[in-house]
Amino acid sequence: MRINTKRIEYFTMSCGIGGLIGIAIGTTAITSSVVALKGNPFNVIQTHEPLIRKVTRFGLISLGSGLFAFGLGVAVAKYAGENFPDPELESSFKGFSKEETQYLDLTSKCYDCKYFHGHCYGDEDIDLICAIHPAGVEESICQDWEPKA
Repeated sequence: MRINTKRIEYFTMSCGIGGLIGIAIGTTAITSSVVALKGNPFNVIQTHEPLIRKVTRFGLISLGSGLFAFGLGVAVAKYAGENFPDPELESSFKGFSKEETQYLDLTSKCYDCKYFHGHCYGDEDIDLICAIHPAGVEESICQDWEPKA
């Protein structure tokens, strides 16, 4: 079974954006309700108190729904990223060639040495790996290795 990763991407983006909108609406409604109820020095809003309490309730519902939708989007994105490989990434990276693998094996123990150079020169890409061992060290431990300062 082939999974359409674009649909998963659209779903997670929709959940995330919808969730953020719900969070914004909910916090705005709750904040304005609290300010209206608590910051009413002349008791002008008393007649509208039931309406303001409804706004607070709907603000809480909107906030909770937004948090749920955003969390769902994040969870689906994480699950999809771990379980469904991206075909675009797979097609772009075919792995290292034999020469590249040999070079990585040869230089992996040299990266932290103060003599490490690791550049190629000329038309034939001649490697200059190290100031002391230009072609690299064949042994597993280099007697000349010193840490970078």
